Amino acid sequence: MCGSGPVLRIEWHPEAVEELIALSEPDQRRIRKALHELAGIDDARKRLVPYSGNLKGFWKLRCGDFRLVCELTRRGGQVVLIIHLAHRSRVYSKRGTRTVRSRSAG
Repeated sequence: MCGSGPVLRIEWHPEAVEELIALSEPDQRRIRKALHELAGIDDARKRLVPYSGNLKGFWKLRCGDFRLVCELTRRGGQVVLIIHLAHRSRVYSKRGTRTVRSRSAG
């Protein structure tokens, strides 16, 4: 990326990294590809979808059957912090919501 425009940075919560490592190699590749595409845009909100309800204030990136739950912040550019990665059938459960809240920086 050239110029002096905003910088998009992707960071991982340590436990979200463990969740990624636990996935199959094809699922990991799909997620890495989606994140590579995300890193190539100037504003993550063009690709991420805002949550409502219990996860209001968080954002999601859909990768096949998986959801990456993210927080957006600005620190010298836009930062996407991936705080939870789970199958779509589990990310919305009470346990999934608790996991997101416990890892949240805010």
